[in-house]
Amino acid sequence: MKKTLLATIFMLSSQVFAQGVIDDAYVRDLIPGRAMSAGFFVFSNTGDTPIVLLAATSQAAESVEMHTHVHEGGMMKMRQMDSLTVAPGEEVLFEPGGNHLMLFDCDAAAFKAGDVELVLTDAEGNEYRARAEVRSPHQMHH
Repeated sequence: MKKTLLATIFMLSSQVFAQGVIDDAYVRDLIPGRAMSAGFFVFSNTGDTPIVLLAATSQAAESVEMHTHVHEGGMMKMRQMDSLTVAPGEEVLFEPGGNHLMLFDCDAAAFKAGDVELVLTDAEGNEYRARAEVRSPHQMHH
């Protein structure tokens, strides 16, 4: 009886909650003398309700912000995003020149060890986690 009840609760709860998936996550390796990096990945909403991303964190950085690039006055400018809504069935790219994460005051040891986890949090408090590969700027362009 308990197993059946737990299975039913799990099935119902999985249908109610949005489901987000982070794929192909990577971060730019630290430039010597600098403690800032950027994070890139594909975020997919595999559920049937919108996901409103509100925050990002990493154990390898003191703070993380969601940013995008906008074309303004003939120039590309980076702007912080307070939120990003991902519709059901939609994929959003976090890539150089577009949406991305900015990681500030990074832990050089974590980057050297290749141990960088990215965590996105939505408006419902759900967390989406991914291990990010550390790539040199050279690897990112090839």
